[in-house]
Amino acid sequence: MRSVAILCLAFALVGCSKNTVKEPTADNLFQRGKNAWEAGRLDVAKSRLLLANKKRPNHFATVNLLVRINWKEGNYKNATTLAQNYADSKIEDPRGYEMLADAQLKRKMYPQAVQTLTELVELDEKSSAAYERRGRAHLLAGNTDASLMDLKRAVTLDPKDGQARASYGAALYKTGKRRDAVRELKKAVAISPKQPRAHRTLGTVLRDRGEIRGAIKHHKIAAELAPSDPAVHFELGLTLNFIGRNVESEQSLVKARKLDERNPLYCYAHGEILRTLKRYKEAINAYEQTIRLEPNHKKAPAKLGVVLFYDGKLEEAEAYLTTAIRNHPKNPYPYLNIGYVYEAANKKSLAINAFEKFLELAPKEDGDRKVAKKRISKLSR
Repeated sequence: MRSVAILCLAFALVGCSKNTVKEPTADNLFQRGKNAWEAGRLDVAKSRLLLANKKRPNHFATVNLLVRINWKEGNYKNATTLAQNYADSKIEDPRGYEMLADAQLKRKMYPQAVQTLTELVELDEKSSAAYERRGRAHLLAGNTDASLMDLKRAVTLDPKDGQARASYGAALYKTGKRRDAVRELKKAVAISPKQPRAHRTLGTVLRDRGEIRGAIKHHKIAAELAPSDPAVHFELGLTLNFIGRNVESEQSLVKARKLDERNPLYCYAHGEILRTLKRYKEAINAYEQTIRLEPNHKKAPAKLGVVLFYDGKLEEAEAYLTTAIRNHPKNPYPYLNIGYVYEAANKKSLAINAFEKFLELAPKEDGDRKVAKKRISKLSR
């Protein structure tokens, strides 16, 4: 009897322990997913957040983090679908339209983003933030007049909205009104001194005006305010390169690439700096990554061909320069560079033809014309 009682007690305890084990709640799964995201463990974060979203569909913080993970993975279509589902299910929540528009802009779906942000404006026609977002989307879509109209409306609704004024300044800059852009951007910085975008854009405008000291100042402030924003490191890198501080420039571009590994613009710019520093093997990797991300990139195949030539890889250099010529037959410079490759490979007739084609296409004032003529003269002996 005693053994039976003990056995019954054991079963009771086991049953009790099973009953006390609770499934994780949506909040618990979300927090675990967020922790994994912050630790850089994307697969774990995604699995936890998908479970959280299943338990509690269309919770904004969960969906927003899933969208960001999909961006990080390059799954822009999935990110857009998640954002679209949230916006459709929460039609009164402005955050849904903002999230969806951001996803559409990532995919360069500019007309769709404008339409999404029009719905956001209709939710609150006195929101300067809504007009500011739509104004930026209009600018990306090439609707400059509509962009300026929306952004002017935004700063009129809230003259102390530093973000809106910064966007207005950026739009003025892109439409060639640089003096007005500097004025608005300086106002934006004065209103919101901790607004990184205002500092970044002001720095870019000042750089293009040749005011390098001011450009570096504002780009460095932007990098300090937003160290996780790849764009601020990219712009700082370009400004430092502009004055020949290439080692520092390269360091900034490394940061930009680490923060946004799938941006071909950052890869290409990094390749350019590495080529200038004569770090050819690293430059080759950067240009190759650019082409993987953007197969129809206009300049990367030609530049890759050049650094492969510098690195002594003549066959590969010839292949990429041939691709560059096929893609852009009116560009004279790939002909010049492939001429050097042919000459090094002792393909004299091909080299002469390439140099002659360069002379046919190159501007009369181009200094490389003399070089090409000398190469032809030498090869014709």
